[in-house]
Amino acid sequence: MCHNLSECSKSETNHLKVYKKAISSIITFLLLTISAMGQDILPKGAFQEDSVKIGISIPYTLSAKYSKDISVIFPDSLYNFSPFEFEKKEYYTTKSDSLESLDSVVYYLSTFEVDSIQYLSLPIFQINGKDTLRYFAQRDSVFLIELIHQIPDSIQLKENTSYLHVSTEFNYPYLLIGLGILTIIIIALILIFGKKIQKAWKIRKLNRKFKKFVIQFDVAVNAVHSESLVEGIENVVYLWKKYLEKLEKRPYTKMTTKEVNKLYNLEKNEVLQILMDIDKWIYGAMKTENIHFHILKEFAQQRNELKKEEVKNG
Repeated sequence: MCHNLSECSKSETNHLKVYKKAISSIITFLLLTISAMGQDILPKGAFQEDSVKIGISIPYTLSAKYSKDISVIFPDSLYNFSPFEFEKKEYYTTKSDSLESLDSVVYYLSTFEVDSIQYLSLPIFQINGKDTLRYFAQRDSVFLIELIHQIPDSIQLKENTSYLHVSTEFNYPYLLIGLGILTIIIIALILIFGKKIQKAWKIRKLNRKFKKFVIQFDVAVNAVHSESLVEGIENVVYLWKKYLEKLEKRPYTKMTTKEVNKLYNLEKNEVLQILMDIDKWIYGAMKTENIHFHILKEFAQQRNELKKEEVKNG
């Protein structure tokens, strides 16, 4: 029993703080639990060695356990492994039971960075229709082995702690003259090299867009090989036509195979046969094995090269 009003108020305040802390802990636990339950794929990544030398390959193992009814893709040589550089990879045979599958890949990476501790976290890609989900493994670290521990001083420095007064006045006329000269140089460069700079920028954009297309196209093709679904075939053709549409400013996504053939005159080109086989698969339920999707990618590359030549000669 409280002996006075002040003690009762203080006791109630302490109890209230305890209750709030307990409720906060319960909510945090529930959120973490829900987050863990929502993870469809559980990737694990780790270096097989604790340390690495500059330029020497080090193995990094990436594995993932996932439900058998989903399709996953591991990073390939086009992925950015920074601060490491990709050298090669080794796949292991998929292990499956009645519910789950386990895949693992060993990447051989090298580094030329000089940070004493270097980190890496690689993702697993889940193909979900036209969307791609990423699940990153927990970040792992590796120590850099330093071959040169101390650089000897080549000169002896002599300390001089005496105060030296330096004038703080600013020479504004020189600043204005310098800005004027810089402005003239910039204008001259634009007049002389303006077109070349503009062409180089356009070609750089074309290369970036083609590289992005190749990554998306390869992911879609891998999904077709693993699932053989009509939706996957449609996605491959859509990505191919969409890239050509943006490249050449023509409505390819709305064109039929016959219209594309008429536009490009593909009678003697393997691209026409591939498009016809895809149409049979999609609209006639006539599945064709071993469709050479890489020919579509090569055709897109040829159109990209022609576009770059137009820019260079324009």
